[in-house]
Amino acid sequence: DHRDLHSFPTRRSSDLALDTEKKPGADFGSSDVQPSAAELKAANVSAVFSLSSGFVCPVANVPIIVDSHQIRFVLDLPLLVDIFNGNIKLWTDPRIIALNPNLPWSSVEQDIPIQTVVREDESGTTMTFSEALSGCVECNRPSAISPGLQVAWGAPRQLSARSNKQVVDIVSNTPWSIGYATVPEVEAKQASA
Repeated sequence: DHRDLHSFPTRRSSDLALDTEKKPGADFGSSDVQPSAAELKAANVSAVFSLSSGFVCPVANVPIIVDSHQIRFVLDLPLLVDIFNGNIKLWTDPRIIALNPNLPWSSVEQDIPIQTVVREDESGTTMTFSEALSGCVECNRPSAISPGLQVAWGAPRQLSARSNKQVVDIVSNTPWSIGYATVPEVEAKQASA
């Protein structure tokens, strides 16, 4: 007996997927975050399995490398942790310059603040990015970032977005900014530029 499968993918958290499971005609729901055992039991869900894991990356607008395909801009995980924690506030921080000695830093004002672009909604992208930052083993001190669908970032200058596309668009239009988004969204923006 063949029957069609009907999926009702969700926008964000696991509770939406569990609500989807209860809808008449739904064969399965999907979520960007795995529900807890208690949530699964309460929703009477019979099986859970991973379909894929998305890749999340930082995205930055550093005007001194605009239109250059030969210059690489490097930020390591400890540096990203300190940027999003608010410990590094300026693009001319010695740690950023040390990782990028090939850039024309002498043409840059000394006090250019780092503008972070973060998700304001509950987001699996935020969960993935914050888990990576909080799990940094190379960091000299513990991260103040608690992973979650929503995060209280420590960076002092923040712009908010409600989707990966918005993060990429805001970073693209805001010089000296940095955010995080899914790799396909960043690649889509690069292809359309």
